[in-house]
Amino acid sequence: MHRELPWCVCGVRWVSTGFLTLWVTAVFAQDPILVVGHKNPDTDAIISAIAAAALKSALGDPAQARSQGDANPETRFILKRFGYETPPVQATYAKNRVILVDHSDRAQAPDDLDRAHLVGLFDHHKLGDVQSAEPIEVIVMPVGSTATVLQELFAQRGVAIDPPLAGLMLGAILSDTRSFRSPTTTQRDRVAAQTLADRSGVLRMEEFGRELLLAYNEQMKTMNDETLIGLDLKVFEMGRAKVGISQIEAFDIGFLRERLTGLRKAMDDQVRRSNLQAMVLAITDIEREGSLLLVAGPRANQAGKALDISDLDGTWRSGVMSRKKQLVPPLEDSFSR
Repeated sequence: MHRELPWCVCGVRWVSTGFLTLWVTAVFAQDPILVVGHKNPDTDAIISAIAAAALKSALGDPAQARSQGDANPETRFILKRFGYETPPVQATYAKNRVILVDHSDRAQAPDDLDRAHLVGLFDHHKLGDVQSAEPIEVIVMPVGSTATVLQELFAQRGVAIDPPLAGLMLGAILSDTRSFRSPTTTQRDRVAAQTLADRSGVLRMEEFGRELLLAYNEQMKTMNDETLIGLDLKVFEMGRAKVGISQIEAFDIGFLRERLTGLRKAMDDQVRRSNLQAMVLAITDIEREGSLLLVAGPRANQAGKALDISDLDGTWRSGVMSRKKQLVPPLEDSFSR
């Protein structure tokens, strides 16, 4: 015969059987953390979500990767090569525990983030305007890829990276740094990439990086103009203005130059659809290490002046490769005044 005490703590019920015994009747396990990158996800956003979920799970806090949009051709190529499925696309995160990766701007986060429970943030961009209701784990490093951040965290916390995951993370670093050609590349990215290459068995990083971009470029040739400008489009709140910056990267942008009229029309449509004050399209030539810049929107002249663009329908800027480092800062400086 035993008597149940009329209370419970954290799902654990206490009972008396002549002496106190702790009887675990139910443990209310929390739902897994959902790890998600930015809207219009690129390779680093999706693979960093997979890597962060693996790290949290290995440390005893189950987590699952999600995506805010479909994977691009490059990402799908890497996932297939290393035997991974694309994370499920999910639009709503209310009441879920959430970790953000590869972004901290509210405009790029899930629309219902304010009704979710934000518990962490891993990124390599400048701090944005995302806020949390309580202290959270925030790790932001000045490197070229969020996958680099996560490789360092795996090492710091003593968690081994499975070889296939190491291959994914290597692909993310090569993608975001454009095989170390981007001005955002740091020595830490190179060290992380070599560590991951050794772990994954990828012997020729440069060849692997070229394979990624070639696979991406071949797929781009089959896409319509609207899809192309939306592949890697990020929208920023700059002062009271919404500014979109899209980037299309190729080894040779000749086939894209032939489509400038259609791309410009797609930009105008995107400006109206998203209520943007300005939109910049950077068509980046990896081999020539520069970008052809186009600008649209009611405040296009202001954006063009900020970026030193003489022709809004297409100005070549040698050395311009990075949205984060070379496009966002001057635009923010102009639109936030």
